[in-house]
Amino acid sequence: MNNAWMRVLEVTLSSQKHKKSLTFGTNWKRGKDDLNISITGNKYMSMLKDSFTIKISNLTYSEVIQIISGEFYDVEIRCGYRHGNIQTIFNGGVLYITNSVNSAHTNTIIILCASKVVARFGQSRMNLTLNSGINMYSALKFICKRAGINTANISNALTKTFVQETINVNDTLPQWIEKLTDANKTFIPNADSSVNANNILSIFDAQRTNARVFKIDTNNISMQTGYPRLTSDGLTITLLPTQAFMCGDVIQIDNSLLNISVRSQSEMSKNYAKYFDDKGCYMIYQMQYNLTNRSSEFSVEITGKSRSLVSSFMGVK
Repeated sequence: MNNAWMRVLEVTLSSQKHKKSLTFGTNWKRGKDDLNISITGNKYMSMLKDSFTIKISNLTYSEVIQIISGEFYDVEIRCGYRHGNIQTIFNGGVLYITNSVNSAHTNTIIILCASKVVARFGQSRMNLTLNSGINMYSALKFICKRAGINTANISNALTKTFVQETINVNDTLPQWIEKLTDANKTFIPNADSSVNANNILSIFDAQRTNARVFKIDTNNISMQTGYPRLTSDGLTITLLPTQAFMCGDVIQIDNSLLNISVRSQSEMSKNYAKYFDDKGCYMIYQMQYNLTNRSSEFSVEITGKSRSLVSSFMGVK
């Protein structure tokens, strides 16, 4: 096997309070050949739904004790290929850690994770009121600071959007932002801290600005599940995990690669071509990761909607 295509999968547990960290994975660094890591996870265009489940098998007894001691609050997942792109695809908080004993000789640590905004700020309810007339950028910055977040990434384009009525916040911060973006379909929320660990949350207006744009070609696509497919649910594409994609990012792909075949009678009346974007630009609103260090699973499935159909981004068809 080409050395450049040997996969890398790392999990780092850390605690700022206790000033300690543990890193597992990449067997060639760790010096062991029996560590099994399996990771499944989902990212959504939402403040509340991002979640990952990490399973690590065949740890030593001392490693198990260190993990389940309850001293680790943060988790980072990195993946990619040796001598290639190795990216942080999740940077969040630990919700729960448990140990499953499979036999007298093997065990599996299971770590449930959520975004930092949920893990750290999802419990404390706020109670404040802001008058109408201020711009949305200032309102969001103030509310985030009151919640304890000083590094929220709020798009400057929201200075052009003015609050029309009094804002009442009687929820936790992520709950309130979820309601805000539900009421404003072009507002794009993101609780993903993978690209910048200091950005607990991000919000921008899809009508006024783009996030990042990635060009996708056959070198990035995983063909195990076939060609990218376009339906009324959007574009579904399976990629190799070589980029740290975020919901709200735009992927640009040659539309000639898309499969719009009809598979059933119910699909015959649907015109999937209307979901094409003329420029091949599709905004990511959901990602599903399936990563292992020893079996064949190592990919991310992305669902996106046409960049030109702004009203569809939040699930409206």
